[in-house]
Amino acid sequence: LVASNPDTADKVFVSLKILVAAEASWVRDLVRTAFIAPGQQVITCDRGQAVRDLVIEHEPDLVILELGINDLLN
Repeated sequence: LVASNPDTADKVFVSLKILVAAEASWVRDLVRTAFIAPGQQVITCDRGQAVRDLVIEHEPDLVILELGINDLLN
């Protein structure tokens, strides 16, 4: 992501960790493609238990979560 300062022509790249959790691989790939940029880290998973573990391990700035993902509430 790029943040622009309206007072100058400077652009600042914002580094984010993004976790994408979805069962369908095409959804994970689509979202990864949409968010991948220099400085961005996109982490993906397809299981609910992995979501919890990855949030603890990586402390992402943004989580994109398929609400119906299996074993999320177990």
